[in-house]
Amino acid sequence: MNHVWIIDDEPAICWALRQNLELERHHVEVFSSAEAAIERLTKDEQPDVLMLDIRLPGIDGLELLGRLREGYPDLAVIMMTAFGDLETAVQAVRGQAFEYLTKPFDLEEALATVRRALYQKLLKSQLPETTQLAHAGNEILVGRSTAMQNVYKQIAIAAKADTTVLIEGEEGTGKSLVASMIHRFSLRHDQPFLPTNSKIESDYELESGLFGSLSPYEYSGHAMRTGLFELVQRGTVLIEDIDAISIGLQTKLLHVLETKSFHRIGNSITRPLHCRVLFTSNHELEKLISDGDVDRRLASQLEVFRIQLPPLRNRREDIMPLVQSFLGTSNQHRKMQITARAIDELERRNWPGNVRELKSTVERAVMHATGSVIQLEDIPLARSEETDHSSHAHGQKGLQEAVRQWTIARLARDPQPPNEGAASPEVAGTIYEECLHVIEPPLLASVLEFHLMNRAAAANHLGLHRSTLRQKMRRYNIE
Repeated sequence: MNHVWIIDDEPAICWALRQNLELERHHVEVFSSAEAAIERLTKDEQPDVLMLDIRLPGIDGLELLGRLREGYPDLAVIMMTAFGDLETAVQAVRGQAFEYLTKPFDLEEALATVRRALYQKLLKSQLPETTQLAHAGNEILVGRSTAMQNVYKQIAIAAKADTTVLIEGEEGTGKSLVASMIHRFSLRHDQPFLPTNSKIESDYELESGLFGSLSPYEYSGHAMRTGLFELVQRGTVLIEDIDAISIGLQTKLLHVLETKSFHRIGNSITRPLHCRVLFTSNHELEKLISDGDVDRRLASQLEVFRIQLPPLRNRREDIMPLVQSFLGTSNQHRKMQITARAIDELERRNWPGNVRELKSTVERAVMHATGSVIQLEDIPLARSEETDHSSHAHGQKGLQEAVRQWTIARLARDPQPPNEGAASPEVAGTIYEECLHVIEPPLLASVLEFHLMNRAAAANHLGLHRSTLRQKMRRYNIE
């Protein structure tokens, strides 16, 4: 019988796990604190699998994980948390946790993880830590959505694996930031991290920039330009937009990855490749292969480890924390706040430019805000919606935005409201009537023109009585 320990201070989760694990004939013990479990471990009672919550009273899960790795390196530990972030995921994976579950998790997923841990227990190789984790400092990647939790986990695994990684995602999703995080949490963190963009460099510039070449400014024949593969030494090189590179240069990169060696342009001396190489793409690898934009042999190398970044529209719950992060970094001299209506507007949009577009929008809103609070009217107009939206939706949103802008301008001319309860036209507000005078004439005229000035047909289409339409035509001088 396998022994499973659960350390968690949430009784409901412990009960559910215990009931289901016992149904699978495991012996289960539950502890509400790390201290209680440590006391049992000193009596040489060791579980086969330990399910450990990160946030615990007293000694937390990560601290206990560190202790377990010193005294019980073969113990399979499954970490559980409802408050995951990138650094937590990195510490869990680098601490050799078997798996990292984010609450609320599916019970079947948790049970399957226990089964895998038990199955792999005897096969697990011992990989002791050799260096301390670099301090993460301020978070650059922001988000607590399920999609971002998975990204954090993938970054942590990639940082530990030290292999070639392909980072996929739309423009503006943060692919270069993910690459820098992989480097930052890897054992290469004390070495340089240098990116190069394939879209803004010609093939020759990119190849000479990576491999090095004879310098065009020297005539001795011996002066060399040192490429990034040498400059970063044992650091990390990021090659952005792999699909923008010619197939010929892709073949050379494949040779570099396979042989772990390269030579400068115009020089036959083979040099060892000590650095790590990461790649990014705006499209999924399968599309790049089918379109002929990536060499199939290189694709096999890139398939080893892939991280797919979700678009912002698929993780709208992260918009609020992202906005708060941007406000915290873009305003060093004044503390900015944002209204609920402004946040609602930001969460409504589809963000074809993703996080980069959101950041730009927030920065522009900060510049337009006259005080310390960003209001709805400070949010700049949205970019065109994605192409799958109907033209009707486009027109409706445009009309709504035009009315909103007209109202804001009108309020700016007359910011003081009239006395409450005033009834006379001289005192009461007139914004509503003024807005009707702007909107109704083109609406009525357009419908009348459509029906060739047939008032009965136009009135029926508008949903108005014919006498009401005649009155409005006289009022707006529509002939």
